[in-house]
Amino acid sequence: LHIYNHHIKTLCEKIWKVRDQRWKLDHVVIDYSFLQDMWMRKCTHGKNGCPEVFVDKVELHHHARKCSYRPKTKNYICIDCKIKFYYDDDLLRHKKKCPHKKKK
Repeated sequence: LHIYNHHIKTLCEKIWKVRDQRWKLDHVVIDYSFLQDMWMRKCTHGKNGCPEVFVDKVELHHHARKCSYRPKTKNYICIDCKIKFYYDDDLLRHKKKCPHKKKK
């Protein structure tokens, strides 16, 4: 399923058209931010200030590898499988499901 910005824009336009035809509420403001939250992915490096937002996961991946806000080094390493991460919360999320986790 691919959803692009023009799909969101088209949906918003349809909502406005129905609102104008049926409800006649010119002073009402409809907040569409929930649509963006459902389909938009923020850059991984948003933690460092990157404002970029993507619909397509592949585009996000390509951007994140070249992002100017990307940290210079990967400081967090999983001791079980040696995968490196830029951010500590990414490492913690990985550790919860790491397939190489040693059983105690």
